[in-house]
Amino acid sequence: MIQRTILTLTLFYSLLGLAQNGGAGMESVQVTQKDALSEGSGSAAGQNLEGQILKESEVVDFDSVKDLLKKDQLEKEVSKIEKVVKTEKKKKVDVKKNLYNIPGDDEFWSFFSEYWLVKNAPALKWEYQHPEYGLEETFEKLLEKFGHFEKKFKILLLNTTALYHIALPSDSSGVILLLSDPFIKHLDLSKLEIALLMLQDFLRERMGQFKRKVETKELRQEIGRNFEGRPLSSKIFDQVLKNYDQVIFNKGFTFQEQFELTRDMGNLLRSETTLWTTYVELLKKLDGIVKTDNKFKEYSKIYPSPELQINWLGIKTGPR
Repeated sequence: MIQRTILTLTLFYSLLGLAQNGGAGMESVQVTQKDALSEGSGSAAGQNLEGQILKESEVVDFDSVKDLLKKDQLEKEVSKIEKVVKTEKKKKVDVKKNLYNIPGDDEFWSFFSEYWLVKNAPALKWEYQHPEYGLEETFEKLLEKFGHFEKKFKILLLNTTALYHIALPSDSSGVILLLSDPFIKHLDLSKLEIALLMLQDFLRERMGQFKRKVETKELRQEIGRNFEGRPLSSKIFDQVLKNYDQVIFNKGFTFQEQFELTRDMGNLLRSETTLWTTYVELLKKLDGIVKTDNKFKEYSKIYPSPELQINWLGIKTGPR
């Protein structure tokens, strides 16, 4: 403590003298580390003073650091921008590539069936005024009764007998049901009978009978694929359109296919007395109109044959 006081006083008087002389004799005023540490060179005071002496090379150049920080921040921003640009470029490439996607099974069949309907609108005459029959609610309840919940379906009434009734494939959870209004009126079908006729068509579509007839090997190879950079022949889809026409208007379904469908309908309805009886009566009406009305003589060519269906069920008058 005494040493620090002596040192402080020495420095004070030296500086005071220097100020009075206007700086003259400055060279004679020197305080060295040796003077400061002349007594007790190993003391803590001397060590602290020595630790406070910084070399010029150890002083931080803040201007240089600031430049480095600016440069580093700029590089980060550039990196961010480059990532954004790459992402946007990839999106554009993906968007362009997706233009060449052929839809998968779900989307393709829904789109193609509707496409066929539009192309055949003049012949099918589905744009006309007709009364609301309330078929949607009746059919939905029938589906739910047999465990088909939340199934999407569209019922399209046609003002023609060029087509009697059929279910076209749509997405995986639904179908498009076509029904001739003059046909059901001529048969004088009840809502339940119409619903059972649509249920039969629904099951047929679920069994894949229609798809197997219209699908080609070439189409199967293309569904769900991308054709960017390679030609895609429109003949593939033209052939599928022709197959739709052939099945719906001309060839219909085989005896084997009709037998399998009738068997499944029988198994489904056999325990439901009312539905079973109504279904048998429906088949009898269909058989009668085929045999007595020339306007509907082509029905058995598409759906062979109501009489055989009754025989396949094994019961003509109702459930055992």
